[in-house]
Amino acid sequence: MPCLLRHVMMAKINSRSKGARAERKLAKLFAVWWGADFARTPLSGGFSTKQFREDWNAAGDLVTPDPSFPFCVESKHVEGWHIEQLLTAPRSDIYRWWFQTTQETPEGHLPLLVFTRNRQPYFFIMKRDHLVSSFTGLTIDVILNNEDSCVIGLLSDLFLTERSAWTKHSDANNV
Repeated sequence: MPCLLRHVMMAKINSRSKGARAERKLAKLFAVWWGADFARTPLSGGFSTKQFREDWNAAGDLVTPDPSFPFCVESKHVEGWHIEQLLTAPRSDIYRWWFQTTQETPEGHLPLLVFTRNRQPYFFIMKRDHLVSSFTGLTIDVILNNEDSCVIGLLSDLFLTERSAWTKHSDANNV
């Protein structure tokens, strides 16, 4: 039994460090795209209540001092999911991740879920009406949690859009 317990504890530690590595990588990718500093949300467990997130202007897994950044980014680097699950398993991890993302997104921000697994590209999910018209990448339309009309695409395609398109878009929609 002690070996099993140690194995379970090591798996939890490894998954946490894997998630932290993914968030650090995403912070660098977003910094290059947006032209601002990004970091992992500090002491994210300490920001677990809505009041703390609002007081500190921190939500999701990444923070930036740039007030024009319109997104609340939730990051997932998890094995075991497949895009096909969106068509075949209405209660897959992806649905739960989207629900978490929308629940943690403060008013005035756009929910953005970024997810991957080993040796796969980063994907994103956002609400269909939040996608700017200048986006030229391929997307898949999907309804998540029986109500949200969303798109799924490659994060690399999202990064090809101009920052100004997002700030104008968020201003136009008052988000």
